Formats: sequence, structure tokens, C-alpha cells
Amino acid sequence: MSDDASTSGGSLERPEDAGKGKAGLVALWLDAIALAGKEESDWRDSAADALAAYKGEQKDKARAQRRFNILFSNVETMAPAIYNSVPTPNVRRRFLDDDPVGRTAAQVLERALSSAMDGYGFDPIMRRSVKDTLITGRAVVRVRYEPTMADGALIYERVGCESVYWADFRRGPARTWESVPWVAFRHFLTREELERLNSKIGATIDLDARLQGVEDKDGQPPAQIFQRATVWEIWDRDRRRVLFIAPAYRDAPLVEADDPLGLADFFPIPCPIYAIDTPDSLVPVEPYRLYKDLADELDRVTRRIASLTAALKWRGAYSDPTLGDFLVKFEKLADGEFAPMDNPGAFAAGAGGLEKAFWMMPIEQAAGVLQQLYAAREQIKASIYEVTGISDIVRGASQASETATAQSIKSQWGSLRIQRLQAEVQRFARDLLRLKAEIIAEKFEPQSLMAASGIPVDEQVMALLRNDAMRTYRVDIETDSTIQADVARAQQHASGFISGFGQFMQAVGPAVQAGALPVEVARTMLQSFARSFKLGRAVEDAIDSIGQPQPEAPGAPQADAQAAAQQQAQQEAAQAQQDAQMKAQVSLQGDQLRAQASVQAEQVRAQAMLQAEQMRIAAENQRHAAEMAMKRDIERERIAADMQARQAREMDRMAGMTN
Repeated sequence: MSDDASTSGGSLERPEDAGKGKAGLVALWLDAIALAGKEESDWRDSAADALAAYKGEQKDKARAQRRFNILFSNVETMAPAIYNSVPTPNVRRRFLDDDPVGRTAAQVLERALSSAMDGYGFDPIMRRSVKDTLITGRAVVRVRYEPTMADGALIYERVGCESVYWADFRRGPARTWESVPWVAFRHFLTREELERLNSKIGATIDLDARLQGVEDKDGQPPAQIFQRATVWEIWDRDRRRVLFIAPAYRDAPLVEADDPLGLADFFPIPCPIYAIDTPDSLVPVEPYRLYKDLADELDRVTRRIASLTAALKWRGAYSDPTLGDFLVKFEKLADGEFAPMDNPGAFAAGAGGLEKAFWMMPIEQAAGVLQQLYAAREQIKASIYEVTGISDIVRGASQASETATAQSIKSQWGSLRIQRLQAEVQRFARDLLRLKAEIIAEKFEPQSLMAASGIPVDEQVMALLRNDAMRTYRVDIETDSTIQADVARAQQHASGFISGFGQFMQAVGPAVQAGALPVEVARTMLQSFARSFKLGRAVEDAIDSIGQPQPEAPGAPQADAQAAAQQQAQQEAAQAQQDAQMKAQVSLQGDQLRAQASVQAEQVRAQAMLQAEQMRIAAENQRHAAEMAMKRDIERERIAADMQARQAREMDRMAGMTN
């Protein structure tokens, strides 16, 4: 559909100017939509031009054949670097504590989300969103809840996503997404769809739009099958109402409905993906705008290259008319094949011989200009790559022969400037899944949840799912990409704690057993050591209980006074022997610890010396590589200068021979 079907207006000075009643409401909303359209009109024109450039469309067909489509190349390079796999929902208890109800609710939501994603093409929607972002500067995707009824009974529930065409979206005035008061989606409906939307007046509404490319024939409008009615679907967050308004019917809205989904943020869309963040406005900026001048220069150079290439032909003239038959025969010769001359004596007797009978068109200067144009085109491409960040991806390309460290460094550098957009796409996918999960929790019946997840859903689980606040507090919805860093960090903490705990017990355990180190001191040291790894409340509670007296079982027999006295005597008798053994063992352990510390210090010094030597060798290699590169550049310049000098001498020689 063409954007010509947008509503006119944007001229009301006050809300009262729209009038009263339902007709005033329609006029007010059409005026608001028109104002929103005017705010982004320049961007929509630029986005349309960028889309045409991406598809290689141009009014001048001759010029279109001589373009270097750098936008297509950039988009196809950036898109897989930003999004390359379907996200996997990851729903879990927020604090990972002992919460059986929260655990079951998380499992139900995760399986229901996975089933919902398999029911439609989530991956194509994400890929199209990335293309919209890179070409037009903004991507919008909405979620839909679609219950299926039969004879008044619910038989199936579905929640899906669909892309919103970039030119069919409007929003209320705001500088940040959180402040947007309303959003609107434009639809082009057939007569049947209008009647389903409003059975009373759907048949009377004029079809004011037509399919793109369909024109009037002999002054008559096209058939109804090619005509559509423009309808705006408006989501008013301030009043939490949804309206359907047709510019061709201004008496009243086609549909008015209260909040149909019950979402916390009301809107059926997450915050759109913006290719370029601007702090002063929500009007998108298409990336092509930032290097369009360079792209136009690239096209001009490409057209000049094509023109010069067409001029570089092997052609000339001959002075003797009798050479015509010889040239026809000469053109048919293959590589290494010779042909006899009909009258070699006549050619030899001519002035200057056979070589003087021909004149070849000089192409050396054109070839030199062509080389400079190719170099200029590469320089323009490099400038565009610097603007877009593709130069980082190129520098980050690794080879199989490189070390793992070198590949890791290149991987980090190669994605440095596109990490923001990668994170934005990951955030967008996560927010879509959160909207879908919120609809599933609020709308799906228990039997639908059980069918989608395969897990029995009791009243406690349903109560948690239906409660917005409790569900948000106890359940966290992420994707595998958004939690990847958290999972890796938790694994590192666990691995580091296990390794350090083993060394701690090996060093401190004998001293505790010998009594040289009190249990309370050892527990305090272990607590301080464990807190730095953030292992969770359960692990910290287990460490706190080390060495604490355990409660006695009820009804346990108590020792009498005689047994207690006998036990005291035995303890005092063994105390002297234990003190002597303890002193000897502590002294031995002290010697062992000092020796171990000395060995570790020596290892650290050796490792430091090795690293210093490796850094010196790396620096030397870099210096040597730089010197070699400089030498190669000097040699190339010398060779180029020699070639230019030889070409100049040859041209002088040919000029002298001509004279």
C-alpha cells in the first residue's frame, strides 16, 4: 500500500475544536495521527530511499547498472553478526531459593513459551526486524492473543508475534519510550474484514485505498477486490482503551474496547529496536543517512570506472588499403598461429616497413587513470566501513593457524562497536518473550497450560501466575543470550570456590585438627573467603553451621556425675601428651608452609620472567613486521615510480617516432 492513504489533518489548535460526541473523538484521533505522521515524515522519505537503494531500485536504469550497492553489502554483513540464531526462553526462579511453587510456575511458563514459539515463525520475524533496523532505522513487532472458540467453548489458545511494517506505525509525542502516551497501527482491510470488525456499518464504509501498483483504467476505479479501507488501531495507554478508526467514516469509532490483554505496560509491543540512539527524540535515524554522501561518491567513481573500461579497447587504423584482407585473416588466428603474407615484398618496400603501416589508439593514460580510480574506490569503501563499524569485523577476522589467544582478542575487537546493537536485539527478543509469557499467565486456562507444558497445574501455581506482582518477584524470564554472561560468571565463581576451598582445607585442616587453630577462627576465614564468590544463601548457611553444636535428640540419656568425673580425669591425663604432640606437629606444619610458600614464590617469579620474555618477543616480532611492511611499501613505491618513468619514456619515444 502507498503512504498516500494516510489521513490529512493536524490542524486542530485545541481538543475542543474537534467537536463533541463520537464524531469529535474520531476527529481528535485523526488529527493526533496526522501530527505524529508529520513529525516522522522526513524520516519516512529517507527510509523509503534507503529501502530502494538496498533493493537496487532507481528511476534511471542506465545509472542503476553502474552502481556499487554498498548498502546491500553492509546490511548483509551486519545482519548475521547482530542476530544469527533463535533465542531459547529461560524461565527460572529469580533468587534460586527453595520455592517449589515458583519452580513449577517457571517450568510451566518456559515450556508454554517454547511451544508458542514453535507454532509460528519467530526466527523469520526476528530476522526481518534486524533488516528493518539496519535499513530503515527502527523495528516494531507486536504480540497477539488468539483464542479459538467453538459453540461458546474455548478449545484452543495461541499467542504469537507479527512484524509491523515500518510505514504503518505511529506513536504519541514523547522523547523517551516510557513516556509514549499512545501507539497506532495502520491496516488496509477488505470489505469482509470490515464487516467482521463491525457488522453494522462495515458494509457502508468507503474503500479509500488500493493495492500498490493498481491504477484507474479508463477513468474508472479498479475492482473491489483490489480496493481496501484504511483503518487505524489505536492503543491509548492513558485511558487503557483500544479504538479502531476509519478516516472514511468519521461519525464514530468502528470499535471501542477496554484493555483487551491486561498487560502491565498496556502496549502490545516492546520498546522498538533503534539502530541509532538519539537523546532528544524518538524519530528514527536510518544508518544509510550517515554515509549516503560517501555512497554517492562511490557510485560516481564506479560509473567513471565503467566508462573508462568501455573505452579501453584494442583498436587502431592502417594506412595501406591492401591490408584489409590481411587484417581479416589476422583476426582469425589463434594463440601461437601464423599466417603467410600475400605480398610481403610490397609491405617491406613501404616507408618504414609493416609496423609503420598501423596506428594504435593510445590507452596508457586511460589505464593509469583507471588504476587511480580503483584505488580511490577502495579508499571510499574503507571510509564507509569506518563509519558503519564493519572495519572492526574485518579486522576481527581470524585464521585457523592463529593461536587461541589471538582469536579471542580478535573476536572481542571484531564485535566491539556492534555489541550495543547486539545487546539491543537480545533485549528486544527477551521483551517479546516477556510479553508472551505475561499473556500466557494472565489469559491461558489451566487445561491450556497443562496441554502446552505437560505439567499438572494446581491452584497454587495458577494463583502465582495470575498475580502480576508475585509472578514478577518470584519468576525471572530471560533468553539464553541475555543470561549467557550470568551463567558463565556463576560457573567461574563455582569453579574458583571449589579450587580455593580444596587448598584452604589442605592448609588449615591439619592445624584445626591439632587444635592449633580454633574452629571459630577457621570458620570466620572460610566465610570471608566464600562471600567473595557469591555462591548463594544456602551455601553461606551451610558454612555458618560448621563447628556449631548440634541439638540433642529429645529423650537422650544424660551421663551421671560419676561418669562425668571419670571422663574429666581421662581428659586431663591425655592433655599433657596432646600438648606435646601438638607443639611438634605445629612446628612441622610451619616448616612445611614456609617451604610451600618459598616454592610458590619461585613459581611466581619464573612465570613473571616467562611472561616478560614472551612480551619482549612479541614486541620484537611487531617491530620486525612493521619494518618489513615499511620496506614493502617503499619497494612498491619505487616499482611504481620506475613504471611511471618507463611509461613516460615510452610515450616520449613514441611521440618522437610519430614526429
